[in-house]
Amino acid sequence: MAREADADAKRLTRARYCSPCASWREESPCPTCGADLLLEDEAVEERDASTRAVGPSKSEFVVALAREVLPSIPGALITSMIAGLVLSYQLLSIGISNMHWPGKILAGFVACVWLLERARAARTKGADLDLLALGGVLVRALYLLTPFLGMLTLHPSAVVAAVFFALLGPLVLAALAGEEPLGDLHPRALAEAFGATVGYGRFAALTTLGLAGMLVALGWDGGDPLWRGPAIGLGGAIAGTAAGLSRRSAEHVPEA
Repeated sequence: MAREADADAKRLTRARYCSPCASWREESPCPTCGADLLLEDEAVEERDASTRAVGPSKSEFVVALAREVLPSIPGALITSMIAGLVLSYQLLSIGISNMHWPGKILAGFVACVWLLERARAARTKGADLDLLALGGVLVRALYLLTPFLGMLTLHPSAVVAAVFFALLGPLVLAALAGEEPLGDLHPRALAEAFGATVGYGRFAALTTLGLAGMLVALGWDGGDPLWRGPAIGLGGAIAGTAAGLSRRSAEHVPEA
């Protein structure tokens, strides 16, 4: 009786991942395919317990990253073309002072949208540029654009923002890309995600590397859009993928 009570409590307190359906379910068995999610969840927990102790090897980590980044190349190319086109406006502003910022702002917004879309897709194992999720991403991209533009000014206070994203970038980006960003951005939720992520340092380093490449390309006054656009697209793909994978690790979503 006690075991049955515990099982009922588990059904009500948290959802479980159904591998055949590739979806989260609130009850067991799965109402769609009939799989016993309690037994599957116990197997996943046992596997995760052994994996969490050591974490994935470097080769496994690189393979997992490549599997996520390579399919996102089309989205990165679209972002590169749009950002490059917007930045090319600066080359036409000859004789007018301080005309770099309009291009930076527009290209920065495009970069933030791509960054959050990539993080959302990596976190949920979904498709890039999902039109149903794009509305919320557009709004959150505006919030993210503000600190990024602040860092481009190279004001001394930008150092604080840079350190913040270097340390908490995966947590913040994945939270902004989620369905409930306000709840995911709560300090307690961020702390829990940090504690549950396997190999957080790797994800933070990759996120910082991708953001650095993206922001350098955005902030370079008068640089050739032919290299700045691809740098923005690729940097956003790397940073967004690392952030999404970090949250997937924290949520212990099975890979198969």
